[in-house]
Amino acid sequence: MMNIERNNAEAARAANYQGLFTNIGNLGTDEMNRTMVNRNPALFYGMDRDGSIYFKNAFWGLSEDTQNELIDMLEKQGYKISK
Repeated sequence: MMNIERNNAEAARAANYQGLFTNIGNLGTDEMNRTMVNRNPALFYGMDRDGSIYFKNAFWGLSEDTQNELIDMLEKQGYKISK
């Protein structure tokens, strides 16, 4: 009986460590993705650390219709837009 409880406790502890390391890895992946978006000169927007979208300087040189289309597209995808 003690063996079963010990094995269950060890399995739970291992699952907790696995979850911890997976989440730490996900943080690195999110940061890498954010950096790739922010450094891409073809994109007119960047991402803040909280996930909100900001527009780069080239965005403001576009026509107002194109700006509105991009804003609508990003909002439909669920992004927060900080204007």
